[in-house]
Amino acid sequence: MAHEKNVTTTFREKFPNSPFDFAYNRIGTEHESTKHSQHPRHLNPRYMKKFDTIAEAEKEAQSISKSYDKTINQFPVVDILARLIWGEAEGEGAIGMQAVGNVIINRATIKDKNIKDVIMRENQFSSISNPKRLEQIMDLESDNPQYTQALEISQKLIDGELEDITGGATHFYNPKLVDMNIKWIKEYPVIYEHGNHRFAKGNF
Repeated sequence: MAHEKNVTTTFREKFPNSPFDFAYNRIGTEHESTKHSQHPRHLNPRYMKKFDTIAEAEKEAQSISKSYDKTINQFPVVDILARLIWGEAEGEGAIGMQAVGNVIINRATIKDKNIKDVIMRENQFSSISNPKRLEQIMDLESDNPQYTQALEISQKLIDGELEDITGGATHFYNPKLVDMNIKWIKEYPVIYEHGNHRFAKGNF
């Protein structure tokens, strides 16, 4: 039991505020709430599991992340795009969100795909693939002015009312947060910069 508890604790430290941790906290922890009842309110056994290894805990977190994917897929495409551009360019204003949106539109146009397919493609955007970030974009509400702005930008992008300020970029990254030795980052030319992001053009 001590080993299981330590693994769970280590996982929660490694992935603070993940969907796993969020749900775990919502229904009560293994410490206080279960002392008073073996069936805490809104109990979901999936989130009360203990894990023998970190690998098992990580696998479960990814599974939970996929359940968020299914939920975000239910939003209209204008909302999915809005949440994505907010998640990727938070704090970088309308220009930053438009630039990220331009990349999505460019990818959809080049590959003749719909916007939702571009966004939901596996491991392409951290706002979708990172459980913590995905939870944050799922929780956006209309009282958030940046989210409202993102919705307006998203609609204009879909309607073709905003120009491509990136000049055809297909990729973007924050050099402060990524491994600059990644192959495509080293090879693809940077054609636009805004805030913390660099925008590049290349194959994908």
